[in-house]
Formats: sequence, C-alpha cells, structure tokens
Amino acid sequence: MPSRFRLQRSLPRLLWFSLPLTAVLIYGWKIETQWFELTRSEIRFPVKQEIKLAHLSDVHVFEIGAREIKTFEILESERPDLIVITGDLIFSDGNWEAFASWLKQLTRQVAPQHGTWIIQGNWEHWRPHPQLRELIEAAGGKLLRNESVRLETLGLVLVGYDDDWLGQPEPVETQLSDEDRRRAIGLIHSPSGFRKIRPQLPLVLGGHTHGGQIRWPGGPALYFPPSSDGFDHGWYKEDLASFYVSRGVGTSTIDLRLFCRPEIHFLSLVPEGA
Repeated sequence: MPSRFRLQRSLPRLLWFSLPLTAVLIYGWKIETQWFELTRSEIRFPVKQEIKLAHLSDVHVFEIGAREIKTFEILESERPDLIVITGDLIFSDGNWEAFASWLKQLTRQVAPQHGTWIIQGNWEHWRPHPQLRELIEAAGGKLLRNESVRLETLGLVLVGYDDDWLGQPEPVETQLSDEDRRRAIGLIHSPSGFRKIRPQLPLVLGGHTHGGQIRWPGGPALYFPPSSDGFDHGWYKEDLASFYVSRGVGTSTIDLRLFCRPEIHFLSLVPEGA
C-alpha cells in the first residue's frame, strides 16, 4: 500500500488520540494552574486572641500574571492577620526582580497587620540572591532563616528554618523556653525537616511537594521531589506534633497542574480557653 494511503488511514486515529491530550494539556496549563482551592483549618492553640493565618508555599513567581493577581485578590478578600510563605519563591530562571515586585504588591494590597514572614526553599539555594534579606525587607516582608520571632500581642512564636534538603537548618527550637516552644509554629520547606523538630514544636507548616503537581485522576502523584520523605499534602500527626503540607501556589519545572489544584491554606488559631 502506498505510504500516502497509510497516512490517510492513520490520520483519523492520530487526531482521535491527540485532540483529547491537547485539551487536557491546555486545561492543566491555562485553567487548573489558576483554579485555587482555599483550604481551611481550625485548631486550639495557646494564643492570646483568635488569629487568621494565611499559609502560602512554593509561589515560584515568574511574572505578575493571572495566577499572581488571583493570589492578591483572594488574600485581600480574606484579610488574614499574618501571612507565612514556606519557601520556593522563584521560578527556574531565578527572576528575583519579579518576586520583589510580587511581594511588594502583596504586602501593600493585603497589608496583614502582623506581617508577612518568609523562609527559604531549595530554589533559593539553586538560584541564590546575595542580599535576600534586604530584598525581602525592602518589599515589606521579613525573612526567618534559622531564627525565631515573638509576636507578643498575639502570644505567638514563629520559628523559621533553612531548607532541610539544600540548606543548613539549625536547631533553633532548642534555644526557646518551654513556654515559647508550647506556643510556637515551625516553618519549614522540605518535609524531611519535620521529624527532626517534631519532639520540640507542636505545629509545623511546610510545602515543597506541590501535592505531586501532576496526578492520576483521583489517584496518586506521578512524582515527588527529593526530601518529600513520604509526605503528600494536607494534615499529618506524629507523636504530639501536627504538620500541614501545602500543595503550593505555583508550579515547578513546567507550568502545568493536573488533578492537583493550587492551594492557599487558611489556619484559624483559637485560644485554648475560648
């Protein structure tokens, strides 16, 4: 049979398979990457007043596009008391100017009363900025790199760690008093750091996994990055410590999500005696 006739016969089959695949890829690129899920949790915690905390992770800013604008709109509407960002601030090209513009717009438009607190992820070690602390502070945020901060009016302590995979995390929690540890939230990027600090801190927030970013429909992820340590996304509890792993806001390596929507987690901390 001449080759042109074989091509004519096979062309409908190629179209039959390629059109659905193309539709799925367009959906994952243009729709799901911007289709946020707002997850909400409430826990009792030894704080002085009720606190609404917005937890973002893996923002991977490349430009101020539709996803970034949607992030501003959601947070402005929700009006959290404070924001924490658990690492991976930039996309693969290391666009620090874009991130600084994003953070400046976030802090001005949302203006959380008790600040925007940020830690480093693995991308901040792959694409380091020589003056990261100064860049973040100029844009209205605060960097926690192996250090803690007491938010006295809230009765809350934040403990921010360097990334467990590529950084050099230090046992900051051992320098806290027993009372401070009791009311502390640990901020980590790679979940592998959780088991190192869980005996000391009651609550830890992290990211890094993206929830897999690309999953089978209703099933498991195709891939998890190193240092995910068996964690996927959502709540985990080991010993007396609770750990929340965010699916993240942005994407890594390829700008695509399938059956794994981006997430902003809102955590309400309610005083224990309330």
